[in-house]
Amino acid sequence: MNANQLQSQKTGQDQIVSLLRAELAARKEQNASYSLRSFAKRLGLSPGNLSGILNGRLSVTRKTAEKAFRVIPVEPATRDELLAGLTNRNAVSALSSQAVRLLKEDEVSLISDWYFVAVLALSEVPGFQGSPAWIADRFGIERAQARDALKRLERLGLLMRNSQGELVYANKPIRTTTDIPSAAIRKHHVDGLGLARRAMSEDEFTSCDFTGTTMAVSARKLPQAKALIRQFQRRLSKLMDVGDGNTQVYRVNVQLFALSDRRTQ
Repeated sequence: MNANQLQSQKTGQDQIVSLLRAELAARKEQNASYSLRSFAKRLGLSPGNLSGILNGRLSVTRKTAEKAFRVIPVEPATRDELLAGLTNRNAVSALSSQAVRLLKEDEVSLISDWYFVAVLALSEVPGFQGSPAWIADRFGIERAQARDALKRLERLGLLMRNSQGELVYANKPIRTTTDIPSAAIRKHHVDGLGLARRAMSEDEFTSCDFTGTTMAVSARKLPQAKALIRQFQRRLSKLMDVGDGNTQVYRVNVQLFALSDRRTQ
């Protein structure tokens, strides 16, 4: 194995370890009593093995990676390539920095804390100011939160400096995985419900909309329903995003969930 192969192997190992650390941190943030032992049980690993992996004393095996990918969001193509790299340690890894798109700590924060994406969306509004004080005032958050969001978004390349040194939108699209359980993604949606509750209590109904429908359904239609919801979200975004005419940041929550006994699905 030459130096390039060793570096690829090391990079893959480091990416998985970073992913495990970030997921554990997100779960602890959601539940302060959540322990490494609980995370190990969720992954199907022994606490000792997980501790050794996180501390760099043990290598990540293919079996361990497969267990991790059942719990933590990873793009399917990245997962397959990374598993293939672990399987054939003597082959030159085909992974590239563009192909490997794992959720590191900054990216987990981008998903779990609602104001990260909100700040990114605000950067597309004319008159945006990369000032923590200005952003904190627009969203009603702490200046430290706004400052942290700006730093992380810049590190992720989602915000960049223009020729005047000002932070501007980098026009780099982001996408999260779907239908994969993740503490960070769950926290993001729970926070979204809290934001909706706040808007319902504080905002004029002329500036927002709340609707809900309870219906009898066939659970077999869920895949089509999810596709229809995503199509609606894309169409609504296209309708309301008018470029230089944008003035505010809005959020749309869409929930579809069972009310009756889930065992009957």
